[in-house]
Amino acid sequence: MSSNEPTQPESKKSMIPWLFVLAFVAVFAANGVMIGVAMDSFPGFSTDYELVHAND
Repeated sequence: MSSNEPTQPESKKSMIPWLFVLAFVAVFAANGVMIGVAMDSFPGFSTDYELVHAND
């Protein structure tokens, strides 16, 4: 055996857990963006009318 032999590529089965981790990272990042946009876009109550009649 010589050291010039090509090494075997990493099997696809060993990449599956990393794909799950990558998917969860993407979901958490998207949720963070949506929470940030929602918090910045809600103006809150501007008068007492909305506050008093919010649950009518």
